[in-house]
Amino acid sequence: MKVKSVCIVGGGSSGWMMARALTANLEGLQVTLVSSTKIGTIGVGESTIPSIVDFISNTLKFEETFWMRRCSATYKSSIRFNNFTSNIEPSFHPFFGASYANGYNWIVHNALSAEKLPLKDYNDMHLETKMSKCNKFTKESSGGTPTGYAYHLDAGKFGELCRTESQGVNHVIGTVKTVKVSDTEGVEYLETEEGDILKADLYIDCSGFSSLLLGGALKEPFHYFDKYLINNKAMAARIPYSSKEEELQPFTDCTALSNGWAWNTPLWDRVGTGYVYSDKFCSSERAEQEFKKYLSHRFGTARAEEADIHHIGMRTGYYKRPWVKNCVSLTLTAGFIEPLESTGLAITADQIQELLSVLETGGFSTLDRSRYNHSSNKYFEDIKDFIVSHYINTDREDSKYWEYLSSEVLPPPKLLETLSSLDKGERPDHYFNAKSWEHILVGFNITMLDRNLRYGGDSICTLSEEDSRTVIAETEKYIIDLKKHTNGEVSSMPSHYTYLKDNIYYD
Repeated sequence: MKVKSVCIVGGGSSGWMMARALTANLEGLQVTLVSSTKIGTIGVGESTIPSIVDFISNTLKFEETFWMRRCSATYKSSIRFNNFTSNIEPSFHPFFGASYANGYNWIVHNALSAEKLPLKDYNDMHLETKMSKCNKFTKESSGGTPTGYAYHLDAGKFGELCRTESQGVNHVIGTVKTVKVSDTEGVEYLETEEGDILKADLYIDCSGFSSLLLGGALKEPFHYFDKYLINNKAMAARIPYSSKEEELQPFTDCTALSNGWAWNTPLWDRVGTGYVYSDKFCSSERAEQEFKKYLSHRFGTARAEEADIHHIGMRTGYYKRPWVKNCVSLTLTAGFIEPLESTGLAITADQIQELLSVLETGGFSTLDRSRYNHSSNKYFEDIKDFIVSHYINTDREDSKYWEYLSSEVLPPPKLLETLSSLDKGERPDHYFNAKSWEHILVGFNITMLDRNLRYGGDSICTLSEEDSRTVIAETEKYIIDLKKHTNGEVSSMPSHYTYLKDNIYYD
């Protein structure tokens, strides 16, 4: 089907990102976006992963300093996880630049040696993790190799920036009251409460959890993840800085509480914070009490008491057909997974890029729809498995919530296949690469099978006693040398605050 006109439903960050991508990359396409003043946005800080860096630069075509200053954006080198297990040392999921640390040496060492190296040694081998722990940041190490990074950004401001930079879009202010559909075409037209009739060749549903077109008018069934991911509620707040130099950290902080986990995303002008939890084990009132206690511990009583907390309902899962006939949807509409690994905007970016590649040809076919649906399904299934792995091996038993996760939630079959591939040293066909999986295996105490561990091509189970001692000594030296190198690199880096002040905000 030829596409000469597109109508986007929804004026949140996804809708305006889509509009900006279309106008920045496709000439001659008529783009309309309809948004309602009756529907608000969450507007808290958003955390991203490294794939968003290229997307913002090359697809949205925003120069970094230009957009970061307008969106209160900061850099992010990793994600830190506190209290998800009994480990005193937090675990990290760092973003990897050109520098490379082979954490496999730590795994092999601990499999062979009676004297186990602590998680701290594993963390301190990795440059981006050490940068996070020391509140340091730079985009290049002393040797000129790039570091890995993503962003924290204000999603509301980012959506507004995309709106102001989407030249030529017909922006209709109105609330859609009628979606006319047919069995053959899909969506025929939209009618707003204000009397506007909107028609297009392709409709893009960015209406959020309400899924006005896909789930509402077209009645596509929703595939829930609640069997595996039990968190279904959230609350969010904004916290002012007390000491920006100390509190503006270059990582997303995730802290497990009694019935879920709290996040902190440091933006330039404030900290975005919130609590994701399950109402199966906790009322909203009790969750808010727990969240306020966390805020008091983290930010002090005064800032905690002044925090304006708002509550959010959410559902985890996806539509197996996010593209039906002439209607295609983006995240949050197409699906949602709790933000433990900061994948929300990344999935949206992936979907936008895939849709752009289709529309560049001038239209779409049933094959294009099927490929888009297949890719989206894989994003959601892969990320679901990755996040489930953070929960189900927990040794926490201090609440019914954690007891349920450790004893009642079964691992998804595809997760078991992925773990089996990793045990064998194979690269998994997965949204997250083997290096990311390694950090989750180590940090969340998911044991790799010793019989499949190899060193120098040989199974460690076949090593003689003498060879085992040699391997232990070699891996220990590698870890010591790498930690020394990483410490030296990080010691000369500026603080995250200083780097931003000198390179982005010029304050």
